[in-house]
Amino acid sequence: MKRLLLLSVLFIFTGCSINQLFLSDEIDRVNIVKYTSHTKEHRAYLTREGLLPVKQHKKYLFLYHPKRHHLYMLLRKKHYHLLYNLTVPGREPRKMMQRSTGKLLRSLKRSGYRHPKELEDLGFVVRTGLRRYKGVKTIMVDIKDYRPLKKQYERAIRDYDASKLSGIHTPLPKKMILPYFTHYYNHARTQKQKEELRKIARKLNIGITEKPDEPNLIQPLFPYYLHQASFSELSAYLQMDKSKKELTLAERSLLEHRLEDMERKKLLEEASLETLIETYRRNPDPEFKKHILSRIKELREQ
Repeated sequence: MKRLLLLSVLFIFTGCSINQLFLSDEIDRVNIVKYTSHTKEHRAYLTREGLLPVKQHKKYLFLYHPKRHHLYMLLRKKHYHLLYNLTVPGREPRKMMQRSTGKLLRSLKRSGYRHPKELEDLGFVVRTGLRRYKGVKTIMVDIKDYRPLKKQYERAIRDYDASKLSGIHTPLPKKMILPYFTHYYNHARTQKQKEELRKIARKLNIGITEKPDEPNLIQPLFPYYLHQASFSELSAYLQMDKSKKELTLAERSLLEHRLEDMERKKLLEEASLETLIETYRRNPDPEFKKHILSRIKELREQ
């Protein structure tokens, strides 16, 4: 009864709803979703209201500190910036009063922060999206941290010992480990080392082709290019002469279709409003129109 009375008083004097009172532990903070012995998953719902573009029309920027091994997200408000630690849940964001993003980024760079090209190379899979969470307009950030699992795979590969992965059943995204695996397989000296790596390759769904009188090569399976390869990887592969020899017409058609979808998605997520409008003039795709109207609406709300 006393709790309800207190909530009623807060409602009268602050003008906030009871629902909003309980959002303080959910909005604008990084929360734990799931922990296992091999992976961690965090999620954050960050308020969109009042956000300004940080860089190239994007409302956020990922940063990584190699010495601290932490992943961050930088947001920009009118008079200050917010730096969220995505790997340490519950921590308050760092508030920095610099209004110039360029000067702030140079300062952060001197302090050791870096802008990663590919988060998966570091061991993270990050998904973002615009969400209305309990009535609040937010940016949803979902972070899956595979670094402990990635280290176990690296140790097994480096030691040429598949038994170190015998108790592991959690799948590791292939892109995180393929270059590392390729390096050690191509430098294996004995048949025993190669056999151990073949066992690991089967666990990762990596295909290996060995041609007589030629160096051993790691060749990712067709499903990798169909489901996991990045835009740049797939684009480069389709331009290679060897892809013409290795792919059937049906497989090539599927990969080209995926590349078109990825290019379209890249445009929708990263292109400026002017570029979207110009693209829509050439290709009146309803999805482009939808994103253009959404961008215009966001600009009006700022």
